[in-house]
Amino acid sequence: MLLTHNIDLHYHAGSERSGDTSLWDYVDHARMTGRLLVGVTDHMERYDPARPRNPYGPGADGWARYREELEQLKPEFPSMRLLLCPEVSLERVDELLTPELAAVADGLILEPPRIYDCTDIKANTESWTTGVGRIAEIGRQFAKPVHMAHPFREAGNNRVVENPIEPWITDMPLRPACDFSDDEVNHFFMMDVRALGRALVAHGISTEISGDTVARLDRISLPSVRQILYAGYRMLHEEGVDLVPGSDHHVATDVIGRVGTPVPSEAFDWLGIGPEDMTYLDTLCPDWRQIGEAPAA
Repeated sequence: MLLTHNIDLHYHAGSERSGDTSLWDYVDHARMTGRLLVGVTDHMERYDPARPRNPYGPGADGWARYREELEQLKPEFPSMRLLLCPEVSLERVDELLTPELAAVADGLILEPPRIYDCTDIKANTESWTTGVGRIAEIGRQFAKPVHMAHPFREAGNNRVVENPIEPWITDMPLRPACDFSDDEVNHFFMMDVRALGRALVAHGISTEISGDTVARLDRISLPSVRQILYAGYRMLHEEGVDLVPGSDHHVATDVIGRVGTPVPSEAFDWLGIGPEDMTYLDTLCPDWRQIGEAPAA
């Protein structure tokens, strides 16, 4: 049986590879760091026919080449299940996601809406809950498994990464049990988190606990920020949201050594969630329970 740290449904290995590394290097890094079920991805925006920025070429043809190279590597990594799951923003999905591109994908990763107004919780909530419905429509339209990426990254970036940190955040009290009130969590993440959770459940859409989001907020060196992040995930879990692991890993190895973004398995352990609780796995990879098992004699 796979453990949570063996599952990474959001692993970039295409256009943003570091240095002179190859797809083989990235898959090998995934293997050495315990990943066995891997959603290999890249940003569709980098395959824009008007401005491709990837090693494979524009559009669906570029994705087909990416897929071909991944298929060629699979015999070298027999203990792993390597799936191709392109990532695209909701803002550009209608422009970039074509039937030809979807045909080479095992699943799709949809980035949630942007947050443009940090003060309008009502408008942000409406935008995000509507966006969840659109994500579900895309999955049905292309007959592909689909999940929503990093639900709290956008707000986290706004609050503490890309903008000056406001004094109330610096002074936010420590909550080792992550027992923030709903109002506190909603204010920090600029939306009604439980309403988002209810929308995800109603539309049958899973979302990530994102290793990159955890890592970004950890780097702020304010423990309360990580604690409120965990409180947000707990609220989604309490609403019945299917949470799945995705590192959103980009950089694996280059001339200075091995670095990267981990699968956030500690958050799943804290919530009491294991792979057997992740219903999306049965949709994306129905035989996931056999991954890593020794072949029958």
